[in-house]
Amino acid sequence: MDSYEKGAAVTVLGFGMANNTMWRHVFIEGKIGFMSAAYLSYG
Repeated sequence: MDSYEKGAAVTVLGFGMANNTMWRHVFIEGKIGFMSAAYLSYG
């Protein structure tokens, strides 16, 4: 599991739901992966 600094630029590629949790398919700092929507804020 990777950790990123607050304010890191995230591009949302898609979304879905698994195990009653909303997930985002993301591109961040050159990597593609998944992030729980609970940890993603828009600003």
